[in-house]
Amino acid sequence: MGRAEKPVDHSRPARGRLAEHLRSWRESAGMTYERLAVVAALSPATLKRAAGGSAVPRRATVEAYIEGCGGTPEAVRAAEEMWRQARIEERGRLTQLHAPRPELISDEADLSRALEVVFEQARAPSLREILTRSGNPLALPLSSAARIVNRDAVPACP
Repeated sequence: MGRAEKPVDHSRPARGRLAEHLRSWRESAGMTYERLAVVAALSPATLKRAAGGSAVPRRATVEAYIEGCGGTPEAVRAAEEMWRQARIEERGRLTQLHAPRPELISDEADLSRALEVVFEQARAPSLREILTRSGNPLALPLSSAARIVNRDAVPACP
């Protein structure tokens, strides 16, 4: 029998709740990290870190963790929402942002602030994920997406 897990780090509450949630799934499934690693196709160390609460794991790790424990698609979606909240909390930017309502956007600065809020609400996806979600990864060059995300440019109107 391995040693007991360290207590979950609750210095960031949403991150701690996610870690506790992951641990409860593994315990309910009666799986060791080694067995879960085989089922989830991830390393035991990755799974232990995900359930440790000291950092927000990747979304794909959370999905594989819950699925590996026998979670339904609804359970995966619930865990993804917890992950999203932990990611927003970790970045800490959303509470500081103020953007006008869409109907009140009147210039590039307003548009840039509104896009930043949407970006943070989407839990700051990677540039590649943005392009994948667009449905047409070739429609916007990666360099243009980077300039928009970094607030160096706004989307051009066709």
